[in-house]
Amino acid sequence: MFKRIALGLQLLSLAVTSAFAQEAGQIVGSIRDQSGALIPQATVTVTEAGTSLSRSMTTGSSGEFVFPNLRPTTYTVSAEALSFRVFRQTGVTLLANQSLTINIGMEVGAVTETVNVGGQVVQVDTSTSTLAEVVDEARIVELPLNGRDAAKLSTLVAGTVMISTSTETGKGIPGNFYLSANGSGTGQVSYRLDGNTNTDFYFQLNQEFPFPDALQEFSIQTSNFSSQYGNNAGAVVNAVTKSGTNEVHGGAFEFVRNREFNARDFFAPKPDFLKRNQFGAYLGGPVYIPKLYNGKNRTFFFAGWQGTRLRNVNNAKNANGPTVDEKNGNFNTCGLPCTNRTIKDASNNNFPNNMVPTSLFDPVAVNFADRLLPVGLTGTVCSHIRRPFNRTWIRGWYGSTTSSARMTASPADTLSISSRTRQLTIRTIM
Repeated sequence: MFKRIALGLQLLSLAVTSAFAQEAGQIVGSIRDQSGALIPQATVTVTEAGTSLSRSMTTGSSGEFVFPNLRPTTYTVSAEALSFRVFRQTGVTLLANQSLTINIGMEVGAVTETVNVGGQVVQVDTSTSTLAEVVDEARIVELPLNGRDAAKLSTLVAGTVMISTSTETGKGIPGNFYLSANGSGTGQVSYRLDGNTNTDFYFQLNQEFPFPDALQEFSIQTSNFSSQYGNNAGAVVNAVTKSGTNEVHGGAFEFVRNREFNARDFFAPKPDFLKRNQFGAYLGGPVYIPKLYNGKNRTFFFAGWQGTRLRNVNNAKNANGPTVDEKNGNFNTCGLPCTNRTIKDASNNNFPNNMVPTSLFDPVAVNFADRLLPVGLTGTVCSHIRRPFNRTWIRGWYGSTTSSARMTASPADTLSISSRTRQLTIRTIM
């Protein structure tokens, strides 16, 4: 039994690592002394600023180090070696899918002395040939965004253009779009969320992204990206959701669009009728259960919810509906459609005086007319129906938890497990 549990945990860790690796970045570099000579057997440590989770490794004879599969966030990088002062650099920001190079120069001195380096390193990818750009949290939250659809920000990257936007609810979520990168064809962009696929494989559209306050950043790789992504020749859009930290952070919001605030288009007789309310809240921090569990530096959560209410005037939809007489089977007053015509049954027999027994009506059609079509219509021709107004109610909630546990095999290694759940409900009232 124990062997089965151990095997299951190993398979789970492999699956999590595979998905996580596709949105993670890496920090690489080398360690040299003041003369430029490489320093072997130096201990390098990277520590997440928000969670205090750390990873360490020892450089080999080449004095180089590689930290793969790092979560995109802000780090502190430190290095220690015998007969050298401790090196510590803070504020190192690693972006999604980035390979960040940090070359460390150490000074001769006592190990009790520390050289602190502040400020952001120049983020130049010298270890891969991937052409990519990251849309960071500041642009996601602060740039004007119609409908708060963060996926539309993909067009900020050079060489990308939106081909078309889906408006058919039967095909997918309204607002999903086809993106072209560097002239690629329709459906040649791969969308990922936290390393997992976020693409509608049938129509090759993007699935819904979380709302902007739940997104940390996303990268768009447009050329020479790794073969691990495959399948798509255009680009890879990889979104990363937020995770909790040791500090509790949260907020609430509402974005309003109302015709009372809108200016009238020059060629329109009145302002547009669109009314949209988008509201919600989010919260993240360490998991804490009084007297039972304190997850600081170990277990974190982030959860958010957004609701959207949309009301608008649709394009006029015209149709012919049955009058009161017609619903009662009397087709003598239907006017032009029945003039000089005799209504016959399935056996080609005439209905006397164009009176059709209501018992012959299809019950489905009767229920449809009673429930969805206006009542009391009159006229000599099948009455005119105009239903121009529709309301849409969109609800969605998003949550994620991230935990880390020490592995007994090596106290310096940690296992990171992430779970994510989303739900989207769309209801349209005609």
